[in-house]
Amino acid sequence: MVGIVRSARPAAVLSVLALAGFGAPGRAAPPAPAVTATVVMTEWSVVIAPRTIPAGKATILVRNVGRQTHAVEIENDAASTEIEGDELAPGQSETLVVHLTPGQWVVDCSMVSPSARGSHALRGMSTTLVVK
Repeated sequence: MVGIVRSARPAAVLSVLALAGFGAPGRAAPPAPAVTATVVMTEWSVVIAPRTIPAGKATILVRNVGRQTHAVEIENDAASTEIEGDELAPGQSETLVVHLTPGQWVVDCSMVSPSARGSHALRGMSTTLVVK
């Protein structure tokens, strides 16, 4: 099952955690946070760091630093799983909370536009994430 949480305000997530008592004196430390990967999209590339993460719950920050609208797509054909992000205007970002199984995951831009002469992925906006 894939759960997606989108947020343009990471500070709000930290506030919610603080209100829930994480980090409060006298409380047990919360479990280690999920692996965080960052996807940076621009014309015509997708960069992800780190490129290898452990299987399970992951928090993925997606940033559009380009001049065109982009939308992340994370897919694993072997697992018949496809995760689609929102269309992000230049300067926008979103956070996806997902459960990833082991394997090779394609991370690309799902946009098709006349100014790009077709698919953004075919113009080079595609990379691989390894989940172990």
